[in-house]
Amino acid sequence: MTFYYAQVKNERVISVLESSKEMENKPDNVIQIDSLDISLINKIYSNGQFLDPPPQPKTYSRLQIIEELGDIYTNIVTASKSDVETEIWLEKFRLTEFFDFSRQNDVDSIQFLVTKGFANQEKIDSLILP
Repeated sequence: MTFYYAQVKNERVISVLESSKEMENKPDNVIQIDSLDISLINKIYSNGQFLDPPPQPKTYSRLQIIEELGDIYTNIVTASKSDVETEIWLEKFRLTEFFDFSRQNDVDSIQFLVTKGFANQEKIDSLILP
């Protein structure tokens, strides 16, 4: 007979094991499962259930955001010549290498583009929402 186990660390499945013998005195972080199901790896184990982990926040390099914005970025650069708020935003943008939209400051920064009318909310949501 074959036995299968999921090894859990910090509520996340880190491996799936197969054994020809039943594990005696198995540790609390080892859960017996029905099959060698590798799709369980990285799932969250909570209250006896294997759950999909929450989506990871999106992260972008500055160049990736410029490419995603396309013509919007050109409009920002043009507007920065005559609008101080836009110039300050652009300067901060250029000093930031990576944007992690799990950080509220990065979300607020990119949300500025909606506030100033450079982009609509749908475009910004496509950047920041997982």
